[in-house]
Amino acid sequence: MSSEDNDANEEVQLGIKYPSPFDQFVVKLCEDSRRCLRIQSPALDVQVFDNRAIFDAITQLARRSRHTWVRILVADSSPMVKHNHCLLELARRLSTSISLRKLEEHPQWNGETLLVGDSNKLLYMPTNSHRGGSYHPDAPARAKRHLEDFDSLWELGKEDPALRRMYL
Repeated sequence: MSSEDNDANEEVQLGIKYPSPFDQFVVKLCEDSRRCLRIQSPALDVQVFDNRAIFDAITQLARRSRHTWVRILVADSSPMVKHNHCLLELARRLSTSISLRKLEEHPQWNGETLLVGDSNKLLYMPTNSHRGGSYHPDAPARAKRHLEDFDSLWELGKEDPALRRMYL
């Protein structure tokens, strides 16, 4: 039995359709995270990520303690700016807890959407997947691989001047 088999439990969901109910699993993962949250998304799609429930869940996480944090990595920040995305505004307000970076292109990132909560919760949507996404509420071995990939991409990402608040 592999370590991934040990991660399996009855709550694992496969074949999750995008954008809905994928958006509901995003909210659940955000609400269930206690220490940290990593979000990797090509453009932080407004259909999935720009809603009050996610805003509230991430706000609660970011304010839980001075040791909690959220990292958001995108390839294209222009839709966030254009639509005045709620998570962009939240990151601007809670900049000590929520960080946004942009990584336009990298061979390790094929445009998939990924959320990792703490070190064991995983929500994954492959690029252009016809099989849908997967949700693993307690999968430390599976999450570890994605954490390592995310963290290496995060280090290559840059702060995007377009995401900063403009003062006039």
